[in-house]
Amino acid sequence: MHNTFKEDSYKSFQKIMDLNDGRFSVFASDYSYWDEMLNFVETKDLEWAKINIDDPMKNFELDYVWIVDANSQFIYNAASKFQDITSLIDKKDFDYNKPIFKSYFVTNKSQIIKIYIAPLQTSDDLKREGKPQGYLVIGKIWSDEYVKNLENISRQKINLSFVPLTQADIIEPLIGSDKKELAYLNISFDKSVLKSLEESTITLGMFIIFISILSIIFIILFIYFVILKPMNLINKSLSTNKSDFLLALISKKDEFGLISKLIIDFFQQQEKLLNQLKRANESENQQHFLQEELTSMNIKLEKKVLERTRELEDLNLNLDKRIEEEIKGRQKQDKIIIEQSKLASMGEMIGNIAHQWRQPLSIISVIASGIQMKQNFGLLDVENLSKDMDKIITQTNYLSQTIDDFRNFIKTSNDGKIISIKNTLLKTISIINSALNTYHINLISSIDNDIMIQGYENELIQSFINIINNAKDSINEKNMEDQDKFIFISSKYIKDDLEVSIKDSGGGIAPEIINRIFEPYFTTKHQSIGTGIGLSLTYKILNEHHNASIDVINEEYEINDKIYKGACFKIIFKKTTL
Repeated sequence: MHNTFKEDSYKSFQKIMDLNDGRFSVFASDYSYWDEMLNFVETKDLEWAKINIDDPMKNFELDYVWIVDANSQFIYNAASKFQDITSLIDKKDFDYNKPIFKSYFVTNKSQIIKIYIAPLQTSDDLKREGKPQGYLVIGKIWSDEYVKNLENISRQKINLSFVPLTQADIIEPLIGSDKKELAYLNISFDKSVLKSLEESTITLGMFIIFISILSIIFIILFIYFVILKPMNLINKSLSTNKSDFLLALISKKDEFGLISKLIIDFFQQQEKLLNQLKRANESENQQHFLQEELTSMNIKLEKKVLERTRELEDLNLNLDKRIEEEIKGRQKQDKIIIEQSKLASMGEMIGNIAHQWRQPLSIISVIASGIQMKQNFGLLDVENLSKDMDKIITQTNYLSQTIDDFRNFIKTSNDGKIISIKNTLLKTISIINSALNTYHINLISSIDNDIMIQGYENELIQSFINIINNAKDSINEKNMEDQDKFIFISSKYIKDDLEVSIKDSGGGIAPEIINRIFEPYFTTKHQSIGTGIGLSLTYKILNEHHNASIDVINEEYEINDKIYKGACFKIIFKKTTL
């Protein structure tokens, strides 16, 4: 068997094994990352376990499930129809100082069981780095039926044994908790596929050789008839000083046809000049004739110079047009980058929607599970069902409102209207607040003052989001405690105008670049995450579309007896006469 075929077949088998094994890993990961599972460790509610552990076991085709508390005690064992193998689980695998995800094989008589271990953690531990509060352990028996299913999927012959079979193409060891080999998957590949592949390779190779030979013949003929033959005729014509050899090339509309015409014209001019010189030698009167000819040639030369000058002027004109087209192209590119900036913001918006939907969807799931459980136990009545439906409708209305907010944000409008700065800021906070909560950033707003202006609400929301995102990125770049992460939004009147202030606790902007942050394409971030267009676009929107001014300074302020420093963006909106 060829090594390449063997390696490819083994890689395909490994992918199939990973996909088949993935559903068990997903069960262990998802069910251990669940607040209700942690609550069960405390309450040991068997009715809850029956609904939320025993029933899902059937859907995931699991054979064993154990729940282990923080004292390494097995408080629940779901494996009634199989022999108890709890003693085969090594309690040394339960580390309560750091989370451990692990899988290995154990044997019970003639059975081979794969064990998956995952730490029990709260759902708000997004990175799963906290100390485990227990462990979830699941087991899957590698039965003859399970191995047969692997054979059908991979289309390979698989034998599960406690000793390796030398006649197998691939021997995959099954490792126990002590890192030793407990059993073996002996895999024999289908040789008919290799034979078919070899035949196809030979056929393809013959075809490629045939096409290569034809291509070489074609290239040789092309070079001879298109290049070498015309060049030979030109060389003969120049060496013999005769134009007869070029008559066959004059009719061609290629470079050789043009060269042939020039050579023939040269021969004709040469013959004409020779005749003129001959006549001049015969008679002095011919000098006058030659002078006239020289004058005529000078006139023709001046005419050609004039024509060439006009061509250069046309070229300059075309050059101006090309420069204008290049400028328009750059402007179009700028528009594309601006659209990319908005698309990037839309990507962050979709992430915000995901955060905002998570809690309502969890509530709907819990209510639906409760209704199903009450129905199973005959406890469902119309009054409770109506209350549960009202709760579900409330959550779905919240989800619908989230989508409406997103739709209104991305809606493009070319017509300005009278808008409220206060309402625009509230909509911005509603859109971005979930993303800030994800990074544990405290958003404090004080926007009681308001002003009405003529403008574009979506553009203003885009501008405010750009400023807040820069503040968020500045805070995340610092290793700060959650209680030190702040973004403040406030408004106040300055005579008839309104000043909106957005400041953070991110440490401020370096003095050497603070005057450049509104320049196009200027960014301190890596090019993979920053285009330098966000704040430049914000400056353009505020100045050109809303007659507003924006400036930034570094500012120190005190909160809870602690001094913080950060960037403070100040935007002044002028009141619009309605």
